[in-house]
Amino acid sequence: MGHFQQAKKSIFALILLWEGLQVQGSTPLEYNDDDVNKSQRDPRLSVFQVVKFSNSVCAGSSRNGTCYTSGECSSIGGSKDGTCADGFGVCCIVILTTSGTSSVNNTYIYKASGTTYTAGDHKYSICPCSENICRLRLDLNTFTIASPNSGYGTRYAKGTIANYPIGASNTIGDCWIDTFYVVAPGGRSTPVICGVNAGQHMYVDTTGSDCVDVHYGIGGGTSATRELDIRVSQFACGDEMGGPPGCLQYYTSSLGKIRSFNFPDLTYTGTVGYKYVHLSRQHYKACVRKNSGKSYICYWPCTAVLGIAINIAGSPYTTQPSFGLSLSPAEGSQGAIGTACTSDYLTIPQAVSSAIAVILNSNTVVGGQGTSVADRFCGRYFSTVANTFAIAGAQSICTLAVPFELGVDFNDDEFCTANNDAQACEFYGGAAAIVVGGGGILGFSLCYAQTDV
Repeated sequence: MGHFQQAKKSIFALILLWEGLQVQGSTPLEYNDDDVNKSQRDPRLSVFQVVKFSNSVCAGSSRNGTCYTSGECSSIGGSKDGTCADGFGVCCIVILTTSGTSSVNNTYIYKASGTTYTAGDHKYSICPCSENICRLRLDLNTFTIASPNSGYGTRYAKGTIANYPIGASNTIGDCWIDTFYVVAPGGRSTPVICGVNAGQHMYVDTTGSDCVDVHYGIGGGTSATRELDIRVSQFACGDEMGGPPGCLQYYTSSLGKIRSFNFPDLTYTGTVGYKYVHLSRQHYKACVRKNSGKSYICYWPCTAVLGIAINIAGSPYTTQPSFGLSLSPAEGSQGAIGTACTSDYLTIPQAVSSAIAVILNSNTVVGGQGTSVADRFCGRYFSTVANTFAIAGAQSICTLAVPFELGVDFNDDEFCTANNDAQACEFYGGAAAIVVGGGGILGFSLCYAQTDV
């Protein structure tokens, strides 16, 4: 073993003794005199032996990178952060700041807190690292840019409020200062997002020849501290971890959480303030991998907190739960399903209640055909029961239909034609003597679980 280890360490130096020899597609490899002297003392090694290693993911001291030779890393503008390939390579970190182009897997788009960027569009082009790349994933590890317009936020609808700004509804949820989106020539581009989105992710489809353009637009207005740290990873065609084509988000665990963009990441007992709003013009699918042995999936609001408002006409909510979309079927806060959901809603194919899902699964009814209560859900409670006030109507919503998909459809504008109830105005949350749900401008945070019984 001693001779083998010595030979292994010496190969890297020996190949450089052959004049002009290079690893294909790379700059010459580095060596030192000590390695050369050691290699010359072992006549059993051939100068025609070449060390090759894949450009795979490697772990640096603070973030993941890609394994390259030292020369290659320098030539692509990366920084060296540790070694890989048994010491023959370096873990190369490529970071784009104000703009730039990269064809390196695990490229980062980074903006440190407190750094100043010029107002306008900053474009980052991510090109496939090989012709076999079909999907790119953007992990929004840190993402804080200017928030969307929240108007006056969710308000308590008790009586008529003459000075409530009904006309402000058309711009609520618009990213009117900063914008972030991805243009994918080989597939569907992403919706425009803004606000706080740490922990979220996006996938886009691509081809082996098309570069994807990531746009970060900075407005001229004053905003909170901006900060970005986004990892862009690439997946070969057919790689399961790349997710199904057309899915903007892809979750692979049996238990998880799906949030609309700009919705805070909360604990079960967390509360949402009245100023949080979902974003405008959001149309995409969040997909969940069906794991081995699992039969169906159920979704439910992640927080256990009911909406609470000060009992004064027009006062803001002190807390909100983690679901609120569109109008309510009545002047107070009710859940809505099916054809009642036309502006902002979620789609769950062949959805049923959790009780029905258990029955369908035990009787091996494929997909629950003919038993679905609806496939669209909105209103102020997440429920399979239409026109329900009480929290008792809010429950988990399940489906046996595969693939597991949650459709998100939010239109361009929020709706408000009257200033006295939740049936006519999306940013009213409830009415007197009724425990209110979330405001219709809120969005959602749904937990999910795949079940095998």
